[in-house]
Amino acid sequence: MKKFKLFAILCIVAIMIATTATIVSAASSKAYGDIYYGCTNNWNPIKDKAWSTITYNGDKPVSNYLYVSMRVQYQEGVNFYWESPIVDKGYNRSKSDVSRWRYSLMAIETTFKATSKGCPDFSTIVTAAND
Repeated sequence: MKKFKLFAILCIVAIMIATTATIVSAASSKAYGDIYYGCTNNWNPIKDKAWSTITYNGDKPVSNYLYVSMRVQYQEGVNFYWESPIVDKGYNRSKSDVSRWRYSLMAIETTFKATSKGCPDFSTIVTAAND
C-alpha cells in the first residue's frame, strides 16, 4: 500500500512539473512583449499626437529584432492625406517606438514586426482613429 501511495504522489508531482513547464514555455513563446498604439485629437489641433510602440518579451534575453512603421492621416480643409511612414527598427533592443505631433491628425496605420530566437515570427497591421 505504501508503494502505491508513493507512486501516486510521484505521478502527481511529475504532472505538476510538466504542467508548470508547459505554462512557462507558452508564456515565453512570443517574440515580443506588448504593443501599444493610438492617436489623440486634442482641443488644440497643433497638439494632436500619434504613437506606436512594440516591446521585447521580458522572459527572453534581448536577442531579437523589433520593427514598427507608422503612417498618419491628417486633414486639410475637406481633404485627407497620408504621410510617409515613420520607422524605428533594430536588433537586440528592448523596444521600438515612433510618435508624431501634427495638426488635424485623424488616424494611424501601424505595422509591427518581431523576431526572437525560439519564437515564431510576429507581424501585424493595426489602425486607430483619433479619440
